[in-house]
Amino acid sequence: MTTDSKHTVVKSYAISAISLVSIVSIIISGLLSEEAWAGPPPAPSGKKWVAVPALTDEFDQWDPTKWHKPLWNYPEPVMMLAENSGVTDGKLWIKATLDDGADRWFETSRVMSNVRTKFPMYIECSMKAAHISAFNTFWLNNGDISNRDEIDICENNSKPSITSQTSRPFTMYSQYFVVVDDDTERNADNFDSRNLSPGNGLRGVKWNEAYQTLGAWWIDKNTVQFYLNGEPSGRIETTRDFTLDQNVIWDLWTIDEPWLGGIAIQSDLLDDSINTMYVDWIHTYELVDDTGTPDLDVLSGTFESDQLIMEVAGGQPSGMLNLLSSTDLSNWGTEQARVRLSPVGLVTFTRDLVHPREFYQFAPSALTPLTTSSVDFTNLDYSDGSLDGQQDWQTGAGWSVTDSANQGKATTSDNFSAAVINQPISLTVGQTYSFKVNFQLTGSTYSTPTEFVYAFQGGVKEDNIPNSVNIDSSAADANIQIIQDADTYRLLNGFAAIDQASSIQGMSLDAGDYLVYDFEITLGDDAASTSYTVRLQNLTDASDTGWGRVTGIDPSIYSALTGTGAYAFFQTVNPSAGVSGLTGVEINSVITSRWE
Repeated sequence: MTTDSKHTVVKSYAISAISLVSIVSIIISGLLSEEAWAGPPPAPSGKKWVAVPALTDEFDQWDPTKWHKPLWNYPEPVMMLAENSGVTDGKLWIKATLDDGADRWFETSRVMSNVRTKFPMYIECSMKAAHISAFNTFWLNNGDISNRDEIDICENNSKPSITSQTSRPFTMYSQYFVVVDDDTERNADNFDSRNLSPGNGLRGVKWNEAYQTLGAWWIDKNTVQFYLNGEPSGRIETTRDFTLDQNVIWDLWTIDEPWLGGIAIQSDLLDDSINTMYVDWIHTYELVDDTGTPDLDVLSGTFESDQLIMEVAGGQPSGMLNLLSSTDLSNWGTEQARVRLSPVGLVTFTRDLVHPREFYQFAPSALTPLTTSSVDFTNLDYSDGSLDGQQDWQTGAGWSVTDSANQGKATTSDNFSAAVINQPISLTVGQTYSFKVNFQLTGSTYSTPTEFVYAFQGGVKEDNIPNSVNIDSSAADANIQIIQDADTYRLLNGFAAIDQASSIQGMSLDAGDYLVYDFEITLGDDAASTSYTVRLQNLTDASDTGWGRVTGIDPSIYSALTGTGAYAFFQTVNPSAGVSGLTGVEINSVITSRWE
């Protein structure tokens, strides 16, 4: 059954297992775009974005229906080879290797889409550069040297061999060409990532140090707006029209020219830790007419071992939904979870069955930002020295501000050292408070720990006293645990696993990895119905626990939230335990928001 109105779509069907019969009801309208650096910009009035499947890939495997490897060469020393690119462990990769003594000694590869695209469209990929003096490219093209349309989203070089080019490891190098009968129109708008907003955790991060999202909104026949990590990052406007549909291309190449940054150092091609560029995913969207009705679709709803498993597609990219349940269709007051659609509008949700007959509904999370603030520890507001007492901070003695004249960081190498944002959090039922911490763990070379390591902890507590919080305290929080004798880490609530939050397995949590910790708490009718969600992302490795959910908080925290206020905090625990090589934490920025 499908019922359409101006604001609502209802899709219902019956499914049964183990003698249970339930109706899955989906109601969607006006989903909130929440992810900080994934998904297209707002669509123009009367339009909406939809994914282009042929140009969207999570790279779980090599898909020959989408990609091929054209091996035409650039000038020497480049030699394109099919075996120097592929898909492994969920990443597309292009590797530079050395053919010592050959004129074309820089062995590399290229990957190109099978289909072409044209404006109006938006495209983005999550990419990490090889740390060699070479162009790591993401671009669109159709034609040849004499007649072509070309849009270069990036030509990144994180390690120019011309060492005086100190800005190149941060510069995006975006440009276009419209060439007609060897007559070239070209222009560029080269954005420096150090000019991202202070709250962006990837501000000033070199191209090889983390996966970064590079995008382009090809608006019309003359205009392209570039994006970096969710922010506008340069714009080009042509005199000649773009007239050709274009292929999507990645490649890795070098040449002995200053406009590239200098030729690659041959010994770097022997180092497998730096000689490969990676692409974690690509998402492409096109604009279509918006009829006022979301195209949400329930792909499946099944029962397995007393669990309901639902797969939903076609929603707003990165939209956020509430899962509601009821045994009475006239009352949808029980919120079970907040879930998020992926950047291509997908979600799979698993929930334990509670009643023999229960109805489920996805509803838009009615979150509207009331206040948002960003802290970046720079000298507009901060000075080098103790963090305690600066602005709204109450901290342990080990916390200090460093480099406030430039990037600005808050650091500590003390164990069990807390930093409290001295701003009371008071909520009414249905309101949400959130904070996002962009940070790195500090230390030397990582070693698989010989005991469990609790590296970082964050959440809300009932007072602003900057004493450290026990792992199993009454605070509403989560902590990062590195598992003993394993290169695996995860989020825990106390010592318990968090529902729907995955472990990050087979990847070490290295000092210097760029991490993002998200915490959101929504006030319920009482302590038992109040819930919070947490997430940890490693931007260096492109790994993610996903959003986990904890339902129920300590009554003392609920009293604080509904009374004089609770307080957000984060802290080190014991990152150096088990000879892990980690020693402390370095905070790059903190973003707080209040929603209703």
